[in-house]
Amino acid sequence: FFLYANPIDPHRPWVATEQEKQMLADWNPNRPYPEPDRRYSPEEVEVPHFLPDLPDIRKNLVPYYESLHRGDDCIGGMLRAIDESGEAGNTLVIFLSDHGMGAFGAKATLYHDGIRTPVIVRWPGEIQAGKVDDESIVSSIDIVPTILDAVGLPPLENIEGKSFYDVMTGQSAVTDRAYAYAASNYYNQSTPDNFYPHRAIIDREFCYIWNAYVIRPEVNKPFRGGWMDIVRTSIDIDPDFARKADQIINKPAEEFFDLENDPGCWNNLARDPAYAAKIKEHRKRLLHEMKSTADPELPYFNPEF
Repeated sequence: FFLYANPIDPHRPWVATEQEKQMLADWNPNRPYPEPDRRYSPEEVEVPHFLPDLPDIRKNLVPYYESLHRGDDCIGGMLRAIDESGEAGNTLVIFLSDHGMGAFGAKATLYHDGIRTPVIVRWPGEIQAGKVDDESIVSSIDIVPTILDAVGLPPLENIEGKSFYDVMTGQSAVTDRAYAYAASNYYNQSTPDNFYPHRAIIDREFCYIWNAYVIRPEVNKPFRGGWMDIVRTSIDIDPDFARKADQIINKPAEEFFDLENDPGCWNNLARDPAYAAKIKEHRKRLLHEMKSTADPELPYFNPEF
């Protein structure tokens, strides 16, 4: 059997917000969505490194963390059902999300926290429980070849995905993928008003982003991001965040970040001579990906800028 399940959480609307109350009222007022069995205070939430640690940020992260917890409860229910069926040892469970947190500087961007998502696998008897691999690079296109490898089916031809079966079962230390390629064309929905093509190359050390729409004269407009109400209240009291917000909204053509020293992608190093060689290397990688996939944005990409 194959089951593809999509819990709502932690997608918006988050727990106990007015947006959620309205959604539930419109959805089915006689069947309320369950409350999370864990509540958080602003003081105990973890502020991700791409956001500043400010009161409004903490306050608005509370319903997000409560939604995360309710999502965990939902996944737990699925795992219990598999256990109760007696098929846990024959079932490979893969958990991942489609993008990063739905907050300014993550979702709808190609920054590290916009596309870095969890990949959690469970297969009793085959995969060691509790093992964490924070070295391997995995892309979502690797899921299909991994499943085929796990169930003993022959690999598909002419695909770019690479199986990480040997890594998750402990037969190899890390994947042999040198970097991940990411692409996005539209913000929220596929309409001309939401056309923001951009591309990224991310490896263990750096994040390189090319914002194609900045080059296109007919699309050169500020990028829109989520959580703007929270951003406005926070930039007034944090100059660094104000600068970062401007960087996100009014993007340059190129962005380059040192993930080891700046995992939150606050400081764009695209014009720093000290990183010129690394930037050139990542441009070459991006050019390779765009050529091999017949990327429609290729005519706009000039590696020398």
